[in-house]
Amino acid sequence: MSQHEVKASNGRHKTKVGGSEQMGAQRPSGSNAEQLGAMPSNTAPHSCKPVEKILRWGVDSLYLSFGGELTEAVEDKLQRLKLKAQSADPREKAQAQWVVDDHAFIIKDKGSSVFAYILEDACFRIALSKRTSTRLPMASVKLSSRFLSTVTPREGAKRAESIISSLGQIVGEPNVSRIDLFVDFVSFVDMESWKRDAWVTRAREIRQFAENSKFTGWSVGLGGPLGMRLYDKNLQLEKVGAQYLRQLWDQAGYVDGQPVWRLEFEFQRDSLKKFGLQGFRSVEDALTGLWAYATGEWLRLCIPNPEDATRSRWPVHPLWAALSSLDFNGVDMPRLERVVTTNKPSEESVLRRVIACLITFMVLRGLTDYLEAFRELEKSSNNQLEADAFYQGIAAPKLIEERIALKSRQYFTPNGVEETIAADGADDPATAYRKASQGG
Repeated sequence: MSQHEVKASNGRHKTKVGGSEQMGAQRPSGSNAEQLGAMPSNTAPHSCKPVEKILRWGVDSLYLSFGGELTEAVEDKLQRLKLKAQSADPREKAQAQWVVDDHAFIIKDKGSSVFAYILEDACFRIALSKRTSTRLPMASVKLSSRFLSTVTPREGAKRAESIISSLGQIVGEPNVSRIDLFVDFVSFVDMESWKRDAWVTRAREIRQFAENSKFTGWSVGLGGPLGMRLYDKNLQLEKVGAQYLRQLWDQAGYVDGQPVWRLEFEFQRDSLKKFGLQGFRSVEDALTGLWAYATGEWLRLCIPNPEDATRSRWPVHPLWAALSSLDFNGVDMPRLERVVTTNKPSEESVLRRVIACLITFMVLRGLTDYLEAFRELEKSSNNQLEADAFYQGIAAPKLIEERIALKSRQYFTPNGVEETIAADGADDPATAYRKASQGG
């Protein structure tokens, strides 16, 4: 029996997810193409088609937990590196990095509320528990959205398992703590045109959002075992970046300026357990069934009928009919060409900042010739570097070396700084001099 199964029963249906059946209201049938509405034409208004184009759909966030235990040597090193991350000495702080394959993880200076150690790069955020912990899994791993735009969830889970296995002994397969399913789509439908009662849901909380008087989206049930977001994705990109998504949208035929919305469901561990889903493989096989449950039984966008007090009989909104019929299993979506494990800025953005600094320097000095300004900036920068190095008690080249190591660590790039361990706990002469000169 497949993980996703829909059976007709007197106008109602049952959606089977991971072996558990849930009753729901009438669900639209037919393929996704049939649910999109009339075929586009040069004369037809946008309202004839609730979804102009579906750009992408899949897994946006994935949280995995691994049972097992860290090795003693790994925990000893994590304890040392965590202390170095807390140090005010830049050379010690630069050592708080752990390189695994092509991932250069930052070791955070603090753990979380329950996990002792945090490692992070552009692909993963790994929380590790102490070896003495009996209640927690060995590791909790979040796979980033960008990483999941480059690899399939299965490939991402395998990469995470490989990294965790280098830190300790894994017991059993990884479990899913949370998974977010999404669809990005172009639509000219007014998403503020319906009221709260159009959402027929098992959740208690329904909210709508606006920014500077502009409507930005809806949320339903967030904070519970299952939650939904429907929001203006273009607006979010303007605020947080993630411009890599536009590359993927372009592959799907996105036209610049079109309104893009994201519908997203957040499944927490408790909602997955309801269907007997826990291990990664079982959740992966049930993605289409989970989406069908979320958009069919747990939540529906309807057209209210004031003459019918039974809300479950209200007709499904055409927008919802188009989005609810997606197939998440066996569909290979366009992906970015290569995995990016660092968060280095582009060279272009750095050069633009350099030019902006140069212009500010020219204003301060009253200069109009930018070539002369470059020469003056070079001399003044060197003088400032020498003054900073003198104050800190080290040579200027060494100061630059330290700052490069710190910046490389910040960008998740291997900085080549080896961990140093003082057998007697004493500082080396240079560190001792620096602390003394700064009153430390």
